[in-house]
Amino acid sequence: MKTKDKMSLAFTGVLVLCAFVITGLVIRQEFFLPEPKPEISQVKNWRELELKGQRVGPAEAPVQIVEFFDYQCPYCKRVQSVVQSVIDKYPQKIAVHFEHYPLSGHRYATEAAVAAECAGRQGQFKRFHDLLFANQQKLRKEPYSRLGLDVGIKDITLFNKCWQNEQTKQIVQSGRDLAKSIGINAVPAFIINGTLMTGALSEQRLDKLVRHELNAGL
Repeated sequence: MKTKDKMSLAFTGVLVLCAFVITGLVIRQEFFLPEPKPEISQVKNWRELELKGQRVGPAEAPVQIVEFFDYQCPYCKRVQSVVQSVIDKYPQKIAVHFEHYPLSGHRYATEAAVAAECAGRQGQFKRFHDLLFANQQKLRKEPYSRLGLDVGIKDITLFNKCWQNEQTKQIVQSGRDLAKSIGINAVPAFIINGTLMTGALSEQRLDKLVRHELNAGL
């Protein structure tokens, strides 16, 4: 084989290898987001926090979790299955308070949060919440009223009126204000019986924290 042909084949091989590397990096960024290391601190007087968002679980549960999230945040989407895992495992022992913290750079996060609150007015917050995250890449392409019908909202007229109501928007703003007052500037963020953790949590980590709080209360 001539030297020129060898160099041509080598150059082609390098190009193919580069293409594989770039493709791998793109796939990793799109589907395997690096998990931020949680930052931990304490929230004083956490039981006195004015929570206006939706709650799943009994108000008197020994473990109270406050989650701050954004419907367009990919890390928030990933952590929802983690939150659901502890809801399913400790249905009578934990309560999760969902507080909205739509980031300014996310165009549709605020209106999606308002729509979720309106779904909550008709008892369908959690189902609508999960559906919004499932359709994260298609927010606003599908009318919120259509999503409402998908989760079983019966009065769509009332839902649409609620979505345009300034009082509902204030509930979303209250979550943002509360987060800022605590010093939270990133999502997802959790307050677990006063322990503040900012960043993604694994299922094992959250379960360990819940069990620690349950054992502490014995």
